[in-house]
Amino acid sequence: MERKRPTVVPFPEEASGNIVDIFAAGMHTICVTENGEVYTFGCNDEGALGRDTSEEGSEFTPHKVELSEKVVQVSGGDSHTAALTDTGEVYAWGTFRDGNGPFGLTVEGMKKLPYHLPVPATVVQISSGNDHLAMLTDQGDIYTIGCGSQGQIGRIAECFSIRGGRKGLSLLLEPALVIRPKIRGQGKCFSKTSGALLTVPSRESEEVAFMAGV
Repeated sequence: MERKRPTVVPFPEEASGNIVDIFAAGMHTICVTENGEVYTFGCNDEGALGRDTSEEGSEFTPHKVELSEKVVQVSGGDSHTAALTDTGEVYAWGTFRDGNGPFGLTVEGMKKLPYHLPVPATVVQISSGNDHLAMLTDQGDIYTIGCGSQGQIGRIAECFSIRGGRKGLSLLLEPALVIRPKIRGQGKCFSKTSGALLTVPSRESEEVAFMAGV
């Protein structure tokens, strides 16, 4: 479904509350209501919508993603979506991709429905690149997962950047801590942004940025 002019997107009557946040991902759109519900529409070829689209045309109309917690932030890339809950948990669905195609959201493969990411800390902010996800914790740490072929997840050696090399996909697809360079007086990270191939956290105390990727 293509539109060359602005068009009103019809939402189902059962939608709870007004839309308060919208995220335009690679080929799909993610909406959050004031009550913390998530609605998605767009391309679902690799599970990025997080819901059943077996009914013809259902991917083009916003429908609810079933989550048990209230969502406060969403992000997405080319083929994945992530949602942060009000309790600091992160759920994701879809898949990550690299130059050889899709390689999964977890070591088991693509996830068509929300999957709880096992981050060992309370997450306060998330940010997606095309094919990676960065998560900021309440302690100012950064955890990442996804494609690392250009160094964008900031925690693996080049020899393991292509699908984890001999260490396997778990190196990329299990959330792990990014070790930041040691700088005198270094504070906690308080915000971050992820681009197509990079992750840029910053510090609260001074205007210092740590970058990973190209």
